[in-house]
Amino acid sequence: MSMNMRYLMIFLFTTIVLWGFSFWYVGQLPNTNAIVEHNVTDKSEESLAVNLPPQNFYERCRQLNRLEVINYNFTSSVPVQFNIHYHEGGEDYYPAEKPDALSGQGSYEPPAARIYCLMWGNNGDAPSRLEYTFRVTPKAP
Repeated sequence: MSMNMRYLMIFLFTTIVLWGFSFWYVGQLPNTNAIVEHNVTDKSEESLAVNLPPQNFYERCRQLNRLEVINYNFTSSVPVQFNIHYHEGGEDYYPAEKPDALSGQGSYEPPAARIYCLMWGNNGDAPSRLEYTFRVTPKAP
């Protein structure tokens, strides 16, 4: 085998290895267009107690349509930041918020079908015992 042929073979082999490595490496990068995963349930009713560590949050999400209402209530051993939010086009929207709450209750009627999340954030230095209930019902005619 001539010297030129050996160099050509080494060049082709190296090119294929680097090309394969490039595709593998790009596959390891985080997908910035990925959909954020949520703690989604399909239950129509739920009651739960959660230990919420300091500087942490908990959310529970549910697919809702325009003909449904979500009724909720919660209590917490320390003040928490509560909100109902949804994501659309890479933006976050907060149609309901309650800062520094030890308890809360209410209902929300979604204007459009999408996933809505109930979220509690513990910004304090002490853990919280969070108890919540929600119920999804048909909207009254």
